[in-house]
Amino acid sequence: MPSRSDELQKTQISSLARQGQRIVAPLWPCLALLSFLLILFIADSAHSQPAPDPTIQQAGNQAIANAEKLRAAGKFDEAVGVCEEFFRQHPDCGPAGRGVVYFVDAILWRDLSPQVAKDPEAIRRVVQRGVEQFENVPDYYALCARYLVQSYLWVEPAKALTLVNQALEKLGDRIPTDYVGGSLLMFQVYSLRWNNKYAEAIVAARETAEDYPTLLSNLDFLQPVYEAAKLNGGAGKSDSRVRGDDAVGMAKLAYVLCDYTEDAISKATTFASQALTAGEGPGVGIAFAKSQEDAKVANPLKDVPIFNLGDGKKMLEVVGDDAEVKLNVLLYLGQTDPKRMQEAVAFAKDRMRAAGEAGALAGELKNLARCFKAHDLNLLRANRFLEFHRTGEGENPLKELETELAGRTKEAAPQ
Repeated sequence: MPSRSDELQKTQISSLARQGQRIVAPLWPCLALLSFLLILFIADSAHSQPAPDPTIQQAGNQAIANAEKLRAAGKFDEAVGVCEEFFRQHPDCGPAGRGVVYFVDAILWRDLSPQVAKDPEAIRRVVQRGVEQFENVPDYYALCARYLVQSYLWVEPAKALTLVNQALEKLGDRIPTDYVGGSLLMFQVYSLRWNNKYAEAIVAARETAEDYPTLLSNLDFLQPVYEAAKLNGGAGKSDSRVRGDDAVGMAKLAYVLCDYTEDAISKATTFASQALTAGEGPGVGIAFAKSQEDAKVANPLKDVPIFNLGDGKKMLEVVGDDAEVKLNVLLYLGQTDPKRMQEAVAFAKDRMRAAGEAGALAGELKNLARCFKAHDLNLLRANRFLEFHRTGEGENPLKELETELAGRTKEAAPQ
C-alpha cells in the first residue's frame, strides 16, 4: 500500500469512527475505480517470491524513468512502448520486471481509463498488442489479458469468457502470483457470472480464493460470487459443487470479511439487506437494518451458515508474511471455529501494539474493528472502539470482546 501522511491517517481513524450503520451505494464501480481498487487490494503478494535480478531491476527502473517523462507529456502510447521495449530485451525478467508491469497498469487505469468514454478503443489498442506480442512475458501478458477481458465483459460477455479462458490456458502454471494474476482470475469469475454460468463461477471463485486469500476482503471479488449465488437460486440445490450455498450465506461472508471502509461496508450491507428480503420478505430485511442500530435487536444473519469460499487451511499455507491476508483467513475460519476468531483478535491486537508510526497504527486499529464487525455482525462496538482511540473518551470494548471469545472457545472445546 502507498504510504500516507500522519494527518491523513488521523483523518482516516476519525472517518472510520463516524461511519454510519445504514449505507446505500451503487453495486457497480466504474471502470477506472475498479482498476484502481485492483491496484490497491494486493499490491504485495502473499506468495513467497524469488529475489529479483538487480541488473534487470536497474534496467527496469531506467525504463520507468524514461517512460514517466513521456507519460507526463501526455504521450501515453509512447510511454507504454518504452516499457514494452524493456520486455523485449528482458523476456525472462520475472519479479525484477514487475515494477514496469505496475507502471503500465498505472497508465492504463489513471491515464487511459478516463478516455474510454470518448474512445472505447483507448485501452484495448494497448492491451491487444500486449496479448499478441508478449505471451513470453507472463506478468505483462496477464496484465494485458485482464484489461482486454474487462473491456469486453459488459458488452460482449461471451467473448470476455473466451478471452480469459484462452489467457489462462496459455499461461498454464506461469500465472503471476501477485495481484496481476489474482485480478485475471477474478475476471474469470466475473466472466462466468455474466455468461450465466453461476455454479462454475462459484467453483472458480473457491479455487482463486484458496490461491489468493488476499481477495477475501475485496468486494470487487466477492460481488460476482454473491451475484452468482443469488442468481443460481434453486439450480444450486442439484449441483453438488455448490449445494447448500445461497445468497444469504454469501452476503454474510461479504459482511464479515469486507474491509473497514465506507464503500465496502455499504456494499456488504446492501448485499445482506437484499438477500434477506428476497429470501424471507421485507420484515427480515428491516430487522437486519434495526440490528445495525441496536445490538439488542436479533440479527437475522447470526444463525445463517457462512458461505463456503474454499478450504481455509489451504489458504493459511499461502499466507506467507502478509499480516492482512492472515487476518482475512482467520476471520473466515473464525465463523465456524471460535478458537480461530480468538486468534484473529489476538493477532490484530499484537499488530496494533507493534505498530510504530501513526499510519501503521491506523491500519491496525482498522483491522481490530474488522474483528468486532465479524463477531458482532454490526458496527456498533467497532465504532466505539475506534472512537475511544480517536478521542480517549468512553470505554474500550476490546476486553469485553476478548472475554466473550474466551467463553465461546471454552464452550466449543471437547469435554
